[in-house]
Amino acid sequence: VGTNLSSHNSGRQSSVYSSTVLKNDPRPISNKGFMHASIRKLIQFLSEHNYDHPISPKVLSRPTGKDFQNVLQFLFLLVDRNLKFGQKFTDEVPPIFKGLCYPFNISKTALSAVGSLHTWPPLLASLIWLMELLEYHEAERHRESEIDLENGDKVFFTYLRQAYQSFLCGDDDKSEELDNELLGTFGERDSAIQEQTSQLETQREDLLKDLDKIKNSKSSLPALTCQKKDYQEDLVKFQGLVKKLREHKENLEGKLRSSEAEFNARQQELNEALSVKAKLQKQLDEQELSPADAERIISEREAATVEQGQVNQKREGMQKSAWEIEMTIAKKLEQLENMTSKYNEVAARLKLVPKSAQNSQGVDFELKLNLAGFGNGEDLLNVDVKKVLKTSLFSLKDSAMTKTNEIKTQCMEFQEQVEKNEEEKVEVESRILRLEQELKELEK
Repeated sequence: VGTNLSSHNSGRQSSVYSSTVLKNDPRPISNKGFMHASIRKLIQFLSEHNYDHPISPKVLSRPTGKDFQNVLQFLFLLVDRNLKFGQKFTDEVPPIFKGLCYPFNISKTALSAVGSLHTWPPLLASLIWLMELLEYHEAERHRESEIDLENGDKVFFTYLRQAYQSFLCGDDDKSEELDNELLGTFGERDSAIQEQTSQLETQREDLLKDLDKIKNSKSSLPALTCQKKDYQEDLVKFQGLVKKLREHKENLEGKLRSSEAEFNARQQELNEALSVKAKLQKQLDEQELSPADAERIISEREAATVEQGQVNQKREGMQKSAWEIEMTIAKKLEQLENMTSKYNEVAARLKLVPKSAQNSQGVDFELKLNLAGFGNGEDLLNVDVKKVLKTSLFSLKDSAMTKTNEIKTQCMEFQEQVEKNEEEKVEVESRILRLEQELKELEK
C-alpha cells in the first residue's frame, strides 16, 4: 500500500492503479444504521492504533473540517509514514484516493463542507474504505509472518543470506544482531510447539478418559429395544386414529355437498324473486299520475314561483347594497388620496420631503398610495407610518385602513350572498321548469 502511494506522489502513475470511477456507491452510505456502525468501527480502529486526537460518536456525527483532516491524515500516515502534506489539503486528498484505486470520486467541494448532510455520508464511506484497506494489509502481513515462522527452512536461509552479506561487509554488530534474532525466532517457535504439544497431551488424556467411561458404561440396547416397542404400539394407535379421522372427513364432505345443493336452490329462488320485483317496479314507474298528484304539482309550482320572486327581490337588494358599498369605498379612497396629497404638501412646506430636504434628517416622509396592489394584500401606503410619522398620523392612517378593510369585507360578504341567491334562483327556476313539464304532460 505504501509503495502504491509513494509512486503516486512522485508522479509515476502506473496502469495497475487505474480503475473505473463509479457514479453511484452501492453501499447504503446515507442509511443511519450504516453510518452509526461505520462510526463505531472507525472509533475502535483509531483507538487501537493510538489516535492522538479526541474522538467520539458525537464528533464523527457532524465533524468539522479540522476533525476530518486529522482523521484522514492519521490514516494516510498509516499507509505511508513518509507522506508529507502541503497547505492545500483539499487539493491533495482526491489524487491520493485515486492513487489508492478508490472507485468513487471525491470532489473538492465536498472536502470544503465536510459536516453537511449531503457531503458527510460519502466522506465517511471513504474513511471506512481506507480503514478496511489498512485492516486487510495488517492481516496479510500477520499471515505472512505466521507462514515465515512455520517455515523454519525459509527463516534459516534468510538468516544465512543476511549473515553472509554482513560477513562480506565486515559488520560484526549486524551479524550478532542477526544471531540474536534467529535465536529469538526459533525460541518463539519452540515455545509455540511445546504449548501445542501440551494441549494435544491434554486432549489425548481427555479422550482416553472418555473411552474408559464408554467401556465401563452399561449397554443402552435393552432400553432402546423397549422404547422401540412403545413406539410401535403408539404407531398402531395413531393408524387407528387416522382411519377414524378419514371416515369423519368423508361424512363432513357429504354434508358439505348437501349444503351446497341447498344453497344453489335458495340462490335460484332469490334470483326469481328479484326478477319479479324488477317487473313490479317497472309497472309502478309506468303508471299515470292521479288528479291529486296533478293538484299537488300545481301547488308546488305556485309555491316555487313565490319563492323565486322573493329570491329575486333579495338579490336586487343585495346588489344595490353592494353597489352602495363600492361607492363608499371609492369615496373613502378618494378622500384618503386627497389627505395624502395635502399631507405631502404640508410636509413639503415644512421641508420634510423629499428625502434630501432640509428637515428630513435622511428619512423619507413622503406618502404614496399603492392602489394597484391594495386588493392583492399589499400595503396601501409606501412607508411604515408607525416608525416614521407622528402618533396622530399613525392613528389617522390606522382608522382609515380599518374602515376600508371592514367595508371591503362587507362587500365580499354581500357578493357571496348574491352568488348564493343566484344559485338558489337557478335551482328554483329548474324546479319550475320541471313542474311545468309535468303539468303539460297531465294536461295532455
